[in-house]
Amino acid sequence: MRITNEEVPPGPVPEWLLKHLISQLSEDTPYSDGGIARILVIYPNSEFRREIIGKISNRGYVVDNTLHHTITSLMDSIMSDFRMPMKFKKSSSFELILHEECKRASAKLAFPIINPLPNMNWSRGQTKALIELHSFLSSESQAKNWKGPGIKTFRKILQSLESQLNRTYDDFLSERLIDKLAGSEKPFSLTDVDGIMMLNHSPTIPKSHIDFMKAISHHC
Repeated sequence: MRITNEEVPPGPVPEWLLKHLISQLSEDTPYSDGGIARILVIYPNSEFRREIIGKISNRGYVVDNTLHHTITSLMDSIMSDFRMPMKFKKSSSFELILHEECKRASAKLAFPIINPLPNMNWSRGQTKALIELHSFLSSESQAKNWKGPGIKTFRKILQSLESQLNRTYDDFLSERLIDKLAGSEKPFSLTDVDGIMMLNHSPTIPKSHIDFMKAISHHC
């Protein structure tokens, strides 16, 4: 991994970085031929991203949005590079479908610890609890290896729905991208990027995001 951690004064984006982001908009010479480095910036949130893009636009420049990302939006971009199925839209209708699948699985004793009898009622609350637990475990890169009750079956149900509907469930995105990045050439979104500047993020950044950025660092 080619990663460094630099200490900078707290506050707004440094002026030198803004100048660089503006300079690279009009620089055609590749970095390898003596031009300035083409830098992709990762912002801690979309509000900060919009603020900096606005500052550059207000100085009269047309911004290349592909060089300004949050970790989530970069994931979506790399996902498109690998031509993965589109993500599910989170909605009450999908949760209802998921609940019905869990209910059927419960009747077949697929959740033996949570619902040990085939005629026991499977509630919406139980489905919601599994959704929230799986989401948390996935964000911390723990879902795949979790041995607690229910998660292994729940993942199979999600994967079955993905296959039937040709969609990607958001919880699986980071682990799949990491696997693909480990066995691929440089993704298209990064082909003309010389380096990545990741600005100050929260200390509670999910482990799955850290693992994703580590996988990206093998390419850039």
